[in-house]
Parts: sequence; structure tokens; C-alpha cells
Amino acid sequence: MTTTDTTYYLISSRTTGSDLGVFAGRTEAEALDAMARDAGYKDYDYLTREIDPSGRDGITIEEITREEADRLREEWGIA
Repeated sequence: MTTTDTTYYLISSRTTGSDLGVFAGRTEAEALDAMARDAGYKDYDYLTREIDPSGRDGITIEEITREEADRLREEWGIA
């Protein structure tokens, strides 16, 4: 994936209000898969089938700029 087709998404929990992280992808679905892989799962479908059947109802996904993604990662100490 090149930087020209990369979009950044802030994924948060609706239940707790906690930010789950910033993930890159060409689509929201790719960002969700990246989040699931980062947590040790095969992909987001597997995570929702096996762990969290609430699926996308339990999260919010917000498209953000690369600059905002970099700022959040630095703030969280994962830059």
C-alpha cells in the first residue's frame, strides 16, 4: 500500500469511549482488519464471530488526517 492510497482511521469503543487505536487502510474494512491483526486475530470477521458479536455496533470509526494520526500515536507513545 502506498501513502497515496492510505487513509487513517481512529477506532474507538462505543461502550467505554476508549480509543482502540489509529489504523491505516484503503477502506474502513482494511483498517478494521489491521486492528484485529494487531490484537492477534486473523481478521475483523473472525474477531466479531469469536469474540465480539456486537461487531460494528460496538465501535466508532472516524477518518482522520495523517497529521492527526501521527499526533495521536506520539501522544500515546507509539509513534
